Amino acid sequence: MRDVQELLDAHEGPRLDFKRDLSSVAKVVRTLAAMGNTAGGHVVVGVDDDGTVPGLADPLKDEEALSRAIADSIEPLLPVEISVQHVGDVNVLVAEALRWKGPFGVEAEGEKGFYKRVGSTNQRLGSTEIDELRREIAGHSFDAMPHPGTSRSDLDPARLRSYLRDQGIKTDSPRLRSLDLLAEYAGGSVVASNAGLILFGKDTSRARIGLRTHQHHVRARLPRAGLARAGCCGARRSSHTPLLCRG
Repeated sequence: MRDVQELLDAHEGPRLDFKRDLSSVAKVVRTLAAMGNTAGGHVVVGVDDDGTVPGLADPLKDEEALSRAIADSIEPLLPVEISVQHVGDVNVLVAEALRWKGPFGVEAEGEKGFYKRVGSTNQRLGSTEIDELRREIAGHSFDAMPHPGTSRSDLDPARLRSYLRDQGIKTDSPRLRSLDLLAEYAGGSVVASNAGLILFGKDTSRARIGLRTHQHHVRARLPRAGLARAGCCGARRSSHTPLLCRG
């Protein structure tokens, strides 16, 4: 994620948008989805259009509200890294949307809910553009998407060895990338994928990033590992032993 002061010194455009607050969280969600469909970008909340920084009264509450809105509103799930940043005596919220295989739409708006960034505005995608983006996503899935703010060190090496070496699969980084357990993120950095965290994430890492397996039954597919299905479920965070089935 770029330095917050670097963002504040820049002008709004395709990859940067300022919002004073989350009074219209739907607009923030729409902008992030549009960035995901275009070239990625940042939304900084707590900043006026003229660049002045009033900040946010309760940034942690706003961070939770924005995270929930993104998860509930954008389909498929868009990788967004959200952090609270200090600017002088105030705090702002920085949300970075990753350019990934879309299209990402605002679910409540149906087929009219797909946008792209043009200058500093959001414009609806036409049906031809939507179809083109859908063709682009062919062969990709949520499981293979990178999880911003993580690294290989967030994967439990003992679990990796236990489940992969039993199948004769090495656990070096190139092989983990080929299995979609690691993924390339913006700028060329390599981070853990959603599948990697779901199946082999350390308990401490899962707690830090808020991955709650007690809320969902998550299934990841690792066909190139010869593993047809990999599921993860449990009543508590500590109960997420991967269930691997040979293809």
